[in-house]
Amino acid sequence: MSSKWQDSGKSVESRGSEETSEMDLKTTYNNKEQEYLGCKHYRRGCKLKANCCGKWFNCRFCHDDACDHAIVRSETKEMLCMHCKTIQPAAQECSSCKATLAKYYCDICKLWDDDPRKQIYHCDDCGICRIGQGLGKDFFHCKKCNICMSTRLANHKCIERNLECDCPICGEYMFTSTATVIFMPCGHCIHSRCHDDYIKTSYQCPTCWKALGDMSTYYAKIDSLLKEQTMPAEYANIFSSVLCNDCEVKSEAPYHFLYHKCDKCKGYNTKVLETFRRALADGSSLEKNATAAAGAVGTGPEDNTSGGGGGVGGSGGGLFASSPFDTTDSTMTTTTTTTTTTPAIIPVDMIHVPVPRSPLLDGNASGDMSVSGMSGNSAP
Repeated sequence: MSSKWQDSGKSVESRGSEETSEMDLKTTYNNKEQEYLGCKHYRRGCKLKANCCGKWFNCRFCHDDACDHAIVRSETKEMLCMHCKTIQPAAQECSSCKATLAKYYCDICKLWDDDPRKQIYHCDDCGICRIGQGLGKDFFHCKKCNICMSTRLANHKCIERNLECDCPICGEYMFTSTATVIFMPCGHCIHSRCHDDYIKTSYQCPTCWKALGDMSTYYAKIDSLLKEQTMPAEYANIFSSVLCNDCEVKSEAPYHFLYHKCDKCKGYNTKVLETFRRALADGSSLEKNATAAAGAVGTGPEDNTSGGGGGVGGSGGGLFASSPFDTTDSTMTTTTTTTTTTPAIIPVDMIHVPVPRSPLLDGNASGDMSVSGMSGNSAP
């Protein structure tokens, strides 16, 4: 059980009135036209009394929206039947008028839900109710991830207490979220709606930066582009040390304004760690490096600190007009002799140009780029 969720459930000192007001007894509707009782959050025939403050509310969300503290659902003891206005112990059926207050009722979570379209079950390991047919049917509980997952994810990548965190996009706590949560191929989770918006501008996981699919087609297009658009000659002996987000291997690549290629997996999902000038005594070696800079293409498609999506297209913003490696700058000049070939390494600033479109939208990626399976793992 999430420690964060448990902490939010600590009871506050009771400060409400024990009397029931006319507003408390008022009948409320989930859908007034169809005469479905409840509130905007749930369809149900009762109200609950918050044990923390002694006030009456239609549901936990109504309470949390109106109060400065979170309700502890499990501590709810009393309910008010909206059919006969009788206050009584929490139950699925009214003890007075015998009306069924909800199709589904959980006495642990104190959850009433009369929506016939919903299938709900309680998970003892999660400690709350979840949307679905039930454990052993369409869901199972992963002990390491500590979350209920779709049976389609039986071979998923485990990340300890995976869902006990905020959505990396909207910031909502996902363990108790009512929105659908999905799991990306790398194993990290995200709201389905946030994922759909996010992949419009990026092909990387917002948590670990790994690619969300097979990007080989996209990378091949970058290879072709860089063969046609070579770097100026003054960059022939400029290199970058890069870290690949996919294979997690460090390597060197010829410097480029936008792209640096991983020497191991040959992908461009890389992060520039350092850019340096390598001065060699042998002029032929410099010529060889010039060829590499023109044709071997290398680098990071985006600024990984901001999550911007990389793309083959996009403007360079006049990058070739001004060089950070101006050879007339005395601080950038290195001295070599005929008796040594030790490279001289000088750190410089790297230029990043975010491109506001993801290759996932252009058919440049293949495979299961979005999710490794939908969990349906939401709280009702």
